[in-house]
Amino acid sequence: MQSNHILPGDSFMKEQPRTENRARFAVQYTDEDFTEAVEEALEKATVSASDVAEIVGCNPRYAKDRLLKLAEEGKLEAEMKGKGWGFRLARD
Repeated sequence: MQSNHILPGDSFMKEQPRTENRARFAVQYTDEDFTEAVEEALEKATVSASDVAEIVGCNPRYAKDRLLKLAEEGKLEAEMKGKGWGFRLARD
């Protein structure tokens, strides 16, 4: 019976670069890698209708309806995030 388990050293596994004593090289990340990742994440960041409702002081359902209307008008961007909507300012 043939095993379906993946074993280290299987030919399809990519070999990692190693030092002279066969230790794996640690991946090096720059400060710029992290600052650029934060910038990219902020561009994708959204707020929920519940967050907006809490700040405005209205019902979350009403906030969602208004936010979706603003998205239809191009004033906001909306996207599904899991089971709910996420909203952000429209990009120019």
